[in-house]
Amino acid sequence: MRFQAWVPALVALGADVTNGQSSAQQEFDSICPSQDGTVAVIGGFQWHYHCNANNPDYYDSVRSVGSADECANLCLESDACTAAIWKARAERCYVTESTAQPEIDVASNRYSLYMVRGEPAPEEPEPTECQPGESLVDGACVPDACVDPEREICEQKVDALEFEVDLCEQEKDVLTTQAKNCNIEKASCEAQKAASDAQVTASSAQVAALELDKATCDSQRAQLETDKAALTATVQSLQNELQSCKTSLDQANSYVTCPGAAKGQIRSISGKNFRLYCGHVTSTNNWKRNVGHTFESCLQLCAKDRNCLQFDFWHTTGHCFTMPERSGEARIRASRTAHAVVLV
Repeated sequence: MRFQAWVPALVALGADVTNGQSSAQQEFDSICPSQDGTVAVIGGFQWHYHCNANNPDYYDSVRSVGSADECANLCLESDACTAAIWKARAERCYVTESTAQPEIDVASNRYSLYMVRGEPAPEEPEPTECQPGESLVDGACVPDACVDPEREICEQKVDALEFEVDLCEQEKDVLTTQAKNCNIEKASCEAQKAASDAQVTASSAQVAALELDKATCDSQRAQLETDKAALTATVQSLQNELQSCKTSLDQANSYVTCPGAAKGQIRSISGKNFRLYCGHVTSTNNWKRNVGHTFESCLQLCAKDRNCLQFDFWHTTGHCFTMPERSGEARIRASRTAHAVVLV
């Protein structure tokens, strides 16, 4: 009756575990982790319990095994069987002849009970039978009047708290594994961040170098603009000087190579006499144009040509127009850009 008074407390502590569980899972919770590392007697043999453990060298399995005792008895059917693994969640039993040490992993072997077969169990003594008015306490019969009800209640509380502690230890193992994985991921992220920071530093150095190159290019471009302006001014000055030289050349061709006015001086070249009409041009359409001449070379050209009777020299273009006929004085007119020469 005193135990029944403590049942609600036990149910409240284990409600989150037993809700929705199968009878096999509930039996497993009654064994693990409280009996982990202990020895149980099944089928006349001692069995060493290892909670949340496994042996990968199993060779046979049986489905629909709902209890640890049933799984152990299956192993006893073979003399060579050394251990049995009961998967409570799948209700499956595996037997093996391997003597390998159990592999304990709470995360991957949840609801797995590894039972190692031991020596035959010694014969148990006959159970002690107490007289009416006595209770069995620690293997001895004690009068009911000597049994402390508070002690029994405390023992029940201790059992409940130990059960809660075992659950916490299992959760702690899972959380520890998760923490290890998180630390691995953290180290990987920190390595990636360090690599990214190195890339950013290298990129910043490249940007600084490019900005320095840009500043150098801007300075060189400004200098080139200044040089271009100076060259433009120099070209303009040279063009002005060239124009001045052309004007002087026109004047030289007009007044130096052909001195005098109309009906001016007579020039004798190669036995021929030519009359110079400076600042004039003839009026005839029968002519031959020769380019790239001066007044003197044009005069020499006509003197050597037996068909040349007169020529016009355009001192602005350097063209020499030789003609096979003479123009009368009436057809010679004034010009600012040419000189007429007629054979006399």
